[in-house]
Amino acid sequence: MFSVLLWACLATLIIFSPTTCTISKEKAPCDLEVQDVALLQGRSRSSRSRRDVDDIDVHEVIHLHNQVRAGVSPSASNMKFMSWDAGLAEKAQDFAEQCKGGHNPDLSFIGPGYTTVGENIYITTADKLNWFDAIGVWADEVADYDIYNDTCKEGKACGHYTQVVWADSYQLGCGATKCDSLESMGLTDAILVVCNYGPRGNYVGRKPYIMGERCAECSQGDNCSMGSLCSNPFRDSASSCVSVHPVLLTVCAVMGLLLWA
Repeated sequence: MFSVLLWACLATLIIFSPTTCTISKEKAPCDLEVQDVALLQGRSRSSRSRRDVDDIDVHEVIHLHNQVRAGVSPSASNMKFMSWDAGLAEKAQDFAEQCKGGHNPDLSFIGPGYTTVGENIYITTADKLNWFDAIGVWADEVADYDIYNDTCKEGKACGHYTQVVWADSYQLGCGATKCDSLESMGLTDAILVVCNYGPRGNYVGRKPYIMGERCAECSQGDNCSMGSLCSNPFRDSASSCVSVHPVLLTVCAVMGLLLWA
C-alpha cells in the first residue's frame, strides 16, 4: 500500500524543467521582450481582471533570482538552484489580489519537504512592472548585510535579500496585480508583487548560506549549474503537493523531505 501511495505522489511532482538561458538588464531571457511582462493598466477594483504571472515572467523571475544566488560574495558552497512552483505562485497571486500591502499572516503550505514558506513583497506606483527593478531592490539590501556576523545595519532592512539567497530555498512562485488602493501604505494605483519561497528562509541564528568554494557542499547526485548552484533534475522539476489528494499530503511532504533535502 505504501508503495502505491509513494508512486501516486511522485507521479504528481514532475511539471517543470529549468532552462539554461541567461538574462541581463538589457536583454530579457531567451530573446523575450521586456515589455511583454507589463501588468494590467489601471481599472476599478471591482472590474480588475486577475493578472497571473505568465511564462515570460516565469523565466525572467527565475533567472534573476538565480543570477543573484550564483553571484553572492563571499561565494556559497551549498546554494541550490531555484525553480518555479505553480502552487507557490497561486498562493502569492491570491494574496496579492487582496491588495493589503502587508505580509500574509498565513504562510503555511504543503511543499515537497516543507510546510511553511518565506515571502517578499514589492510595491511600485510605476505604470508597468519591471522585474529587474523589483528583484534588484531586494538584492541591493546586500550593501547593509554582514554575512560574517549575520547582522544588518541599524535602521536598514536585509530580510528580503537573505530570503532571495537562502541556500535551502529552492522553489519560488510569484504573483502580481494592480491595486486601486493600498490603504496600509497610503498609496493609490500601485502594483503589488508577492513572491513566496519554499522552504522558507530567515531563521534566527542561521546564516543564509555556507561560505566556501562554489558547489563544494552540494548534495550527492547534484550538478553544479551556472558555475555556482547545486542543481538536480528531479528536485528542480518537483512541484508542491497542493494538487495531491488530501490522503497523500503527508506522504508527499515526508517523501519530499527524504528525497530533496
